[in-house]
Amino acid sequence: MGRWIAERKVLVTGGYSGIGRAMAAELARRGAEVTIAGRDLPRLDAVAAELEDETGFRIGRLALDLASPASVRAAAERYLETHGVVDVLLLNAGVFLSRYTTNDLGWELVMATNHLGHFLLAGLLLPHVRADGRIVVTASNAHEFPKSLDVDRLTTWEGRYRQMAVYARSKLANVMFAAEFARRYPQGPTAYSFHPGYVWTRMAQDGDAPLAGLIWRLQRFRLRSPEEGAATGVHLATEPDLEPLTGRYFFDSRPVPWNPLVDDEALRRRLWERSEELVELSYPTR
Repeated sequence: MGRWIAERKVLVTGGYSGIGRAMAAELARRGAEVTIAGRDLPRLDAVAAELEDETGFRIGRLALDLASPASVRAAAERYLETHGVVDVLLLNAGVFLSRYTTNDLGWELVMATNHLGHFLLAGLLLPHVRADGRIVVTASNAHEFPKSLDVDRLTTWEGRYRQMAVYARSKLANVMFAAEFARRYPQGPTAYSFHPGYVWTRMAQDGDAPLAGLIWRLQRFRLRSPEEGAATGVHLATEPDLEPLTGRYFFDSRPVPWNPLVDDEALRRRLWERSEELVELSYPTR
């Protein structure tokens, strides 16, 4: 299990806290060449130094704001300049907001960050992801809640802002992305999404959603640790012989059922094509 990941190049978005930090630490301990990406540069440097002390391995840093396509493009270019290839891409960063917020392009910020930023990053790096490499997406069982997905309104939110509904549709997009990626690239790399469980993370502690944060704090002692939440992501990044399960959605290191909307191949295709239009990137053929 450790041998496959040893000396592999791994990029973790949102790698400076919670599940991302825990995945980065464990993969570094197993000998991977880990880079953590995030927008808070002082915190990124501080956490990378902590991880180096904990694991004994050097941890790379990459400035990345997933809500900004320009930042994503610059980050992908910098990463490839220094690393050349990617073996494992862990699309982990996410936001959960209490009020309607937009990025500089006017896109609703949760979808812009959780799905579109990751979609763009994966597309830019894909030509440099090894054929036996892996793309692992931190999703959520919240993806099961939506009964529909309006692909033509991905970047807006109509009506009263409901923070869980907004978050849930971005997580549905994550699961659909991994499933559609597997259909489009049957020869690899492979792609997976997973639910980490309910985890005591920084987003739960001090995210921009006070009521939700209070609920999470009241439930703190029933929540998983970041290390427990990261276990499935680590499994998907390291376990050999997972190729037959590409595209699937996991919980506790096992494939589990997903929202029936994910089975709608036409909807997945429309989501993919609309995402390409928005980020102005056509995914490469392999």
